[in-house]
Amino acid sequence: MELSLEEKIRNLFLSEDPIGIYFPEDHNEDEYDLEINVILPRLSECKTVVEIQEVLWEVFVKFFGEDVAGSKERYARLAEKINAFR
Repeated sequence: MELSLEEKIRNLFLSEDPIGIYFPEDHNEDEYDLEINVILPRLSECKTVVEIQEVLWEVFVKFFGEDVAGSKERYARLAEKINAFR
């Protein structure tokens, strides 16, 4: 059975841990769920990897602030992988 887009993104975020908040020993696999729930509906608007990258960065800045979210470049590889999932 193929994973849903949401599950693929969750697994990606947990493996890449873009802002360093996932700790497997704490079993906090839902750590990025709030962000994923905001990102998912916006993906349908995205036509390019750059647009996905922008959405990812905007969402992480919204929830964690620019200091924690970091630069847009941090989200380039994540955006490429998410684009490949679609």
